[in-house]
Amino acid sequence: GGGGLTSAAVVGRLIHLTWTVLATYMLMQLFTAVILENFDELARADKAVLPRDKLNEFVDAWTLLDPEAEEKISTLQLEQLIIALSPPLGVKTESVSRVSLLRVI
Repeated sequence: GGGGLTSAAVVGRLIHLTWTVLATYMLMQLFTAVILENFDELARADKAVLPRDKLNEFVDAWTLLDPEAEEKISTLQLEQLIIALSPPLGVKTESVSRVSLLRVI
């Protein structure tokens, strides 16, 4: 036998090379899709239901009612908290009725 390549060996090498290139391409596409999906999920998580200014308003109102940072307020202070917050968390208006407070709670 001579040292030359047969046509079957050339075809085999071409099929192997083609398979390797296609498999690598598909895996790269898969990894890219997973990374992009994770970025999309993080972007959706950043769009919170509650805007940041409303969250800051809540923190400020809570801090006034819980200056010792005990992470709790009394049930009597809950009414003050709801009155201090603007909608959708509270009913901040000039005059607040009992019915308005109960709707929020």
